[in-house]
Amino acid sequence: MAWGLVIDNSLSEEEFEDLVDIIVGLDKKDFFIWFFEHKDNITSNSGLDPLLVGSYLCQLTSYLQIGLILDPFIRPASWLAKNLVTTDLICKGRLHVGLQFSQLAHRQFLEQTIKVFNGLFGGGPFSFEGQSITLDKAMSLPLPWRKTNLPLWVQGQFIYEMRNMVEGLITIGNSQSLKGYNLEQDSNPTKLKHFLILEELNEFTKVSKSLEFRNNSNIFGIGLLIKHHMLDMDPKQQLKIFLNLISFGQ
Repeated sequence: MAWGLVIDNSLSEEEFEDLVDIIVGLDKKDFFIWFFEHKDNITSNSGLDPLLVGSYLCQLTSYLQIGLILDPFIRPASWLAKNLVTTDLICKGRLHVGLQFSQLAHRQFLEQTIKVFNGLFGGGPFSFEGQSITLDKAMSLPLPWRKTNLPLWVQGQFIYEMRNMVEGLITIGNSQSLKGYNLEQDSNPTKLKHFLILEELNEFTKVSKSLEFRNNSNIFGIGLLIKHHMLDMDPKQQLKIFLNLISFGQ
């Protein structure tokens, strides 16, 4: 079981800096820090930049898995692919890329973005012609640290047909989000991973102590969304309680 935190980029610079020293102490291979690009901050052009935050955390750690949960609809796919590879090289292969997906109307664009990413991560030349994205013999060098690809995740609604295109699914919700959920829906079981992120501390407390969830083979990891304010606790207090629950202890 992997553990993780989602840090919303609505946190102030001061709140984020308060968390950094503690985050550096979590420098383990099976621990994930997901940095979530909040849609409200995208439209207002506010909040910390996820790519720069990812690079910064990678420079401070050696083993921690760094995840960026991005809105793929606001940046050109070729530009984003290039910058993700650069961040991955700084991270020496520890970068995970989450793509936000909340509206079925955007399905076609998301599928095209994933195909373009997977094509460009191979270095090119890569050509693609879709309704939303067109590339003609595009190059994208250098290659990712793994030399083949970057692990892509979908955050939000999951489309089963995408199971062979991505690493896994990120669900941000509550403990009911996985009740009866099974990713293995055909005779050739998929190897998709599922990362469940709880929005409330009391929900995380319940799930982290539950053998039902700890022993659920469909769940790759469980984490907590660190908010600006939760139960009148600042983000640093939330993080310390989280660490005690998963036995890191502070």
